[in-house]
Amino acid sequence: MSIVRQERLLWTSLGLITGAVSFIDIRADEPVFGSRARLGVVRTWNSSVDRVFGDLVRFLSDRNL
Repeated sequence: MSIVRQERLLWTSLGLITGAVSFIDIRADEPVFGSRARLGVVRTWNSSVDRVFGDLVRFLSDRNL
């Protein structure tokens, strides 16, 4: 899968998840995610971004860009 397709998939997923959580959070009296769940989502998101863009970052740093 090309890096452009991975990036589009990543941003689409983020948009859909953010929209769904915002919609549910607005309609609920209590927050959907507690602090522990949010921390887990953040960790998962960061690790997926590292996996997707890790090779690109290594390539650019090897070329001092």
